[in-house]
Amino acid sequence: MASDFERGLGDLARKSEQGEKMLTRFLDLEEQSIASSLKKEYDLTLFGGFKNAERKRAILNKRNPKISEFKIIAYQIIYPSKLNLSHRAILGTLMSIGLKRNNIGDIIVTNDEAYFLICSEVESIIEREFTKINGTPITLKKISYEKLENLEQENVKNITIIVPSLRLDAILAEGFKLSRKDAKMEIESGLVFINNKQLTKADYEVNLNDIISFRHHGRIKLVEIGKMTRKERIVIKIELYQ
Repeated sequence: MASDFERGLGDLARKSEQGEKMLTRFLDLEEQSIASSLKKEYDLTLFGGFKNAERKRAILNKRNPKISEFKIIAYQIIYPSKLNLSHRAILGTLMSIGLKRNNIGDIIVTNDEAYFLICSEVESIIEREFTKINGTPITLKKISYEKLENLEQENVKNITIIVPSLRLDAILAEGFKLSRKDAKMEIESGLVFINNKQLTKADYEVNLNDIISFRHHGRIKLVEIGKMTRKERIVIKIELYQ
């Protein structure tokens, strides 16, 4: 049975057949995977505000659209140091003021800074209603996408790990500090994607430069495959985004 998203995407595709450019709200990784299946029939471009954004909007029936056509606004949250911000607190507050999840893009929280992206269609709600988190006043500042690109580069961790094989469950387990059993369960639950394509097979062999996205946890990029150890384990280097 088709999901609500698949039915809605079908409606967009039918409208695109009439030559009209169509813009979706933010899609999660699973929805992006479904949307990408339309590339065979329609021009489709995904963009989330910065290079490795997890949540993205899609434009159908427009070749090489301008970035401005995706109608995404990026904000920095200015807040007092006493407020211990988290992804959950920001998302919860945004949804409490009436926003649907698909109007909200990535939320990025570092040690002392916080950012989020939204569809420009809900800008007025944000400006009017999003003034406090957990009762503490905040200030919003619009920022350029370039700020988020630079931020992501600052936060990437380059890590060397040793794995028994290049199987997806082995790399996921070592990269995110899970047991192999838990990693396998997360993969089979549909929470793991390779290059934005959902994979449910734990024995999938990861290739060089593949990007593993683990929903709500982060991303891993395999950047180097090294030598075998004496115990026939593989030394690899990854970039970890959390």
